[in-house]
Amino acid sequence: VLTDPSVLHKIAKMIELAGPTAMTLDQARAATALRRFTATLVMESCTDDEDEAKETCARLVETYQPKAVFTVERAGLHIDGTYRDMLGQDYSMGRARLDHVVTEARYRGVPTVGIGDGGNEIGMGAIKEAVHLHVPHGEILCAETKTDVVIPAGVSNWGCYGVVAALAMLVGRDRIVHTPELERRLIEFSPMVGLIDGTAGTLEPTVDGLPMDVHLSIVRLLGDIVRRSLS
Repeated sequence: VLTDPSVLHKIAKMIELAGPTAMTLDQARAATALRRFTATLVMESCTDDEDEAKETCARLVETYQPKAVFTVERAGLHIDGTYRDMLGQDYSMGRARLDHVVTEARYRGVPTVGIGDGGNEIGMGAIKEAVHLHVPHGEILCAETKTDVVIPAGVSNWGCYGVVAALAMLVGRDRIVHTPELERRLIEFSPMVGLIDGTAGTLEPTVDGLPMDVHLSIVRLLGDIVRRSLS
């Protein structure tokens, strides 16, 4: 999992709540090599220096040999080299230039998927004209970085839950579907580790300014669709 250095440990704690244990790559390889394995999480990042980031991102793709690369709610580089929020404001400071992981993956023929809800995320460069036309401040904020597949969603999290539901149906395993119980735990836990609601700007158990019940309903709906289809 790749993210900014400033929130790396916070994101690790969130994912650990869902089950995997954060460890180094060497530890993860050892933990998953045994028949009785341990679910693992390896966190990585890069710098905000352009040249150094390119080298680091190329090394990450080479090291991990991903089968696919997903970006979620990840701000993408604007054509002027800055990162923009949903109001078109420059918030580049401290933002790791992880776009280069996507660029490197595409160069190697690795499928890439971008999930976003504002037009400023990695992947939106593939639908730039639509962002300019339909998103407020679209020409100012649209990310330049493209992905092979773009999943626009009302809330980026929902796009992720839709992907997981689709995967569950494809492999015929409803147990991998996200659950309302886990969603509640994650939302309640997020302010405790210092993650703010990006819309409200405060440490609240909400996502994009929407109350918990809204997100639980989306998760429950997707789960019911999968279970009904598989039965």
